[in-house]
Amino acid sequence: MGAPKLIKMNFLSTKRRSQTAQNQQLKADLSQGHDKHLSQELAKISKRNEQLVAFSEHISRQIRSTTGNLSLTVEFLEQATSPQERNELLGQLSDISKSMSETVTQLNQMVHFSRLNEDQRENVALGRALSRCLVKINDLIQESEVEIFSDFSEVPEVAFNAQLLESFFEIIIKHSIVHPVGDRQPTIDIFSYQEQEQAVLLIKDNSEGHGLAQLLDSDTKDFNSETEESHALTLAGLKLQVEQLGGQISVKANAKVGTSIRLKF
Repeated sequence: MGAPKLIKMNFLSTKRRSQTAQNQQLKADLSQGHDKHLSQELAKISKRNEQLVAFSEHISRQIRSTTGNLSLTVEFLEQATSPQERNELLGQLSDISKSMSETVTQLNQMVHFSRLNEDQRENVALGRALSRCLVKINDLIQESEVEIFSDFSEVPEVAFNAQLLESFFEIIIKHSIVHPVGDRQPTIDIFSYQEQEQAVLLIKDNSEGHGLAQLLDSDTKDFNSETEESHALTLAGLKLQVEQLGGQISVKANAKVGTSIRLKF
């Protein structure tokens, strides 16, 4: 037998091929991750666009209805003959003016928050935001004799927007007071907690909240129910503004027990 042949191994070439394969796999993984992220972003933008279109249609219908009532009321006022009739019509004009002001306020807020993104959130103290809200609606609180309890010891601050959080408190508390169940005295519990590394604000009350659930706890783009309540526009705007800053609202309503509203940051 002859001497065994020596096989020359090109370790450098093998290493290069191995490195090339790793680079190609890395590029494939990055591309796949990028495509997934892009798909998620497109789905989010598409959903938000649908909501904004529905919201604009809602506002358009609201404005048409208000201006129609305005022109009709002015016409009746011009024809009124008794002081009592004129006073009633003037009261209606005042209500119409208030409704139009609320609509304009909502539009201004929508424009403001549409320019923000999740990176522009700020640290907001929950207790301070609630206190500022309660000062604004102090007359309603005193009149209704509502009992409000709060505990923010577990999560005292959240990354959000102070103005929007105050609006959230105000809208939900007003709804709790105005929509009681039977003769129940309005009672509201507000507290925060941590859930899987996510801050959660929970508001529990003894109100009737099915209308609230229909407007806030749904992925549907249709904000325009047949039985529109006066606060429907405000609630629809609130939902969009919260989602603009990365928040999520969910509602559970039970006429016998009450309503639970969760805001995840």
